[in-house]
Amino acid sequence: MDKGGLDVSSLAETLCLSPRQFHRKIIALTGETPAIYILRIRMKRACQLLESRPGMTIEEIAERCGFEHTTSFYHSFKKMYGMTPTNYRKRVGS
Repeated sequence: MDKGGLDVSSLAETLCLSPRQFHRKIIALTGETPAIYILRIRMKRACQLLESRPGMTIEEIAERCGFEHTTSFYHSFKKMYGMTPTNYRKRVGS
């Protein structure tokens, strides 16, 4: 899933924290694990792209949001928003 280079270990290293310290700090700030927080950020970006770029395919959006496999993107999106990216686009487009 992590084609975009955004993962817990690289973020922790960038911030000069151990992965465990980073994990504790993100939970304290957001109430979510780092992996869930990163996924939520990716999904928000996907929603922005679905709304603002009608010419962009779902596959392109998935790739831009760091998903290596479109099926993983569909599954994560549906789990988070209760609808597929295609249905989301139709809903906001109307």
